[in-house]
Amino acid sequence: MRQADPRTKLAAIEAPLLDPNRRLADKIFTAFSQAYAMGASQVAHRLRQALAEAQVLDPGSTGERRGGNLLEQADLWTGFVDARSAYNEALANGAAAPETVRQALAAMRAAHDRWSAS
Repeated sequence: MRQADPRTKLAAIEAPLLDPNRRLADKIFTAFSQAYAMGASQVAHRLRQALAEAQVLDPGSTGERRGGNLLEQADLWTGFVDARSAYNEALANGAAAPETVRQALAAMRAAHDRWSAS
């Protein structure tokens, strides 16, 4: 079986959020996660702002879920995506020192562990 692309992991986990009965903040969070993973940083930035606004409008949407609220989840996700990008860049740079690649890998793993533990 083919291993899932890390960019789609969160989308697969959050797929039930497409249910029309889910909170607006949940739907915005799903869109934010996808936009950020795809590199649409302007869209992701606007969606994160909308997520913050949605949580203010619906205080119930700040409830704890998988270890933190949706804004915390968004921050953990962006930390992982950024660390993964830095690691991929270090790998792509054939002139990168092995220690640079090892440090980037360690940072990516730590970011993934924080995100997946939440």
